[in-house]
Amino acid sequence: MNNPLVLEMEAAYKLPSNSSTESNKHVAVMISMRFPKGMKVAEALKEIATNEFAVYEYTLEGVRLWPDGDLEPYPSHVDDEKSRNIRKKHYIEKQVDYRAKFTYWPSPLENRVFDIRLETDGEMIVKAEGFIYSRTL
Repeated sequence: MNNPLVLEMEAAYKLPSNSSTESNKHVAVMISMRFPKGMKVAEALKEIATNEFAVYEYTLEGVRLWPDGDLEPYPSHVDDEKSRNIRKKHYIEKQVDYRAKFTYWPSPLENRVFDIRLETDGEMIVKAEGFIYSRTL
């Protein structure tokens, strides 16, 4: 695989640790350093998209595939209370969140997901996190 961001996340995950939770803390630190608080959102999204991540944008009105997907209301399976909390958070803080995923299939029955989450004020990053997890079919 020739994806520098994925390789960097994987290297952070493989640092010595006692559990997957601890390994993901290494990834979270790496992502927060790569996309620090105060970085322009446009720069971060450009870099993430260049590394073949699918990026989803979450706003007060709903969610869309960034950069030019159609805005969809939050899914109907999101219960009313959670939906109200999401809308309240985005309305009060004028916040736009992004979640980027890259899925790698090391075998036909297993995939590995590289997940980046950015909380922003619309223009600058407020918080960045990263995780890696596997799923078996």
